[in-house]
Amino acid sequence: MNPDSLFRLAIVGLGRVTHYYWPALETIPGLTVVGVCDRDRRKVDGWNNYQSDCPAFVEIQELCKQVNPDAFVVATPSASHYTVMQELLPYGKPILLEKPATSSANDWEQLLAQIHRQKTNVIIAFHSAFSREVLWFREHQETWQDSLGNITGFSCGFYDPYASNGQLQPGAKSLVSSWIDSGVNALSTIAKFVRSLELIESHFTYNSDNIIWHSHSSFSFGINGNDFGGRGHIETHWGLGLNRKITHLYFAQTGHEIQLDHDRQCVRLIAPERQSKILADFAGEKSRLVAHYEGVFADFYRHLQRGTNNLDYAREIHQLLFAAYEKPYCLNPLTEKSEGLH
Repeated sequence: MNPDSLFRLAIVGLGRVTHYYWPALETIPGLTVVGVCDRDRRKVDGWNNYQSDCPAFVEIQELCKQVNPDAFVVATPSASHYTVMQELLPYGKPILLEKPATSSANDWEQLLAQIHRQKTNVIIAFHSAFSREVLWFREHQETWQDSLGNITGFSCGFYDPYASNGQLQPGAKSLVSSWIDSGVNALSTIAKFVRSLELIESHFTYNSDNIIWHSHSSFSFGINGNDFGGRGHIETHWGLGLNRKITHLYFAQTGHEIQLDHDRQCVRLIAPERQSKILADFAGEKSRLVAHYEGVFADFYRHLQRGTNNLDYAREIHQLLFAAYEKPYCLNPLTEKSEGLH
């Protein structure tokens, strides 16, 4: 493939996340958007009133007929991904699909089978794994482990202000739940640093609408040939009024900690005596999510050039995501009593 190849994209879905696409795509000369699609006629009409060189359509079939893109980007709500993919897969073109690929384990297994039958390259957009602080420490991890030892533990806190007084904001309902939306971000991040990640158990708290708004999941992972030597946990919460994402990586051999501050886009080294030193700082350079999607689209461009996908990585993440429903310990919002659901 010519390294200067230009791929013509069609974006399906004009939701909030696509606001971060446009500045990110400007940094990838090999990608250009030639058409968009959304089932909301008002969004389509509004788009066409201001964008004459990139038309919008209500139907995917019309989009493909008129602009014939080289690849698709799916940015519709998670619950609609499976249905949208049924329309796109027969075209046999590469697809960048927003995370999570589906909102249920059954849909995920069926989608995987269809992808393999169609022999289509599908790349899942795990945008949190492309944050600058994550990429920086991933690049330097071996160097730091020479002095700090192996990662022996982790904790991830991914908090979003999507609920108050037990009620979700209207725009959050399309995100399904705090575990499905925020949990997949944490999983895709921590999986970059540890191997053989296995779920031990999960704790879910539901709101009055039976939606998971708080989750706490514990894991084991491999260290030096021991597949279960490490321990870690992930917490997600929509009801604290916080917009906060942070990952702690612990090194028991030396007592140090690496802190990946996803909001402030920086990496800190915490000494045993709790002194803090900033190792890398990307704050102020650009929007956090724009930076994420620069990485997502750069990675998508590489996959398009090579004719590859990230389905092995996606299988690992989705297996853990949906396994949490098989090992839950839930808090019933009506009785306020814990109920084991093993």
